[in-house]
Amino acid sequence: TCNPTTWEIYRGTLGNYYSHAILTCDTSGANNWTEVNGLADGNSYYYLIVPATTTKEGSYGKDSDGSEIPAPFTACLPQDLTGCN
Repeated sequence: TCNPTTWEIYRGTLGNYYSHAILTCDTSGANNWTEVNGLADGNSYYYLIVPATTTKEGSYGKDSDGSEIPAPFTACLPQDLTGCN
């Protein structure tokens, strides 16, 4: 639903689903982040890679029953499921 110019990365704790929070936030549209810190600290996580433009994010994906995964309480950008371009 989106012609992304960048990608946002969210991380949550396994077993505590929908606990995802911002790990990277690049609103420049340039994909200019080169390193993601905190990936290998010994805990068990899940990650969501979310398409984005400079002003909106697309879908976070769907859960096992086909429902949209909800945006976190604090998202990088507003979510637009109708097309984030």
